[in-house]
Amino acid sequence: MKPTTIGMTLAVVCTLATSAHAQAFDWAAAQEQFERYCAPCHGSTGAGDGDLGAALRRQPRDFTDCADMAKSSDDVLFNAIKNGGEPVDGQQSDMPAMRKSLSDDEIRALVLRVRQFCLPKGGISIAHQRESGLGK
Repeated sequence: MKPTTIGMTLAVVCTLATSAHAQAFDWAAAQEQFERYCAPCHGSTGAGDGDLGAALRRQPRDFTDCADMAKSSDDVLFNAIKNGGEPVDGQQSDMPAMRKSLSDDEIRALVLRVRQFCLPKGGISIAHQRESGLGK
């Protein structure tokens, strides 16, 4: 495993283990919200290949590109989901703001959900997190 992958995996695990919000996350709801709000553009597998993504000015972010994902903090991802994406060529982003559709806790759950695409096989699964008391 590459050092960047190990570091990011440890960061995600530490975030899950120490977050005061971890107990409040409803993982099934986070998956449903991902499928509803994110998958149409980012794809169900998170690879940025959703059906609606092909029509956008910029390809949606590939959540499975772990090197790229490691460059963004949870706060950056949270803000992108809450307030919409960065402008593209001086124009409004195709990434819509979710602040009116999702609570801050729901957005935090989505951040953790998209981080899961970069956990190594055998990493912490949603089911394991539930069993460990980290999610509902």
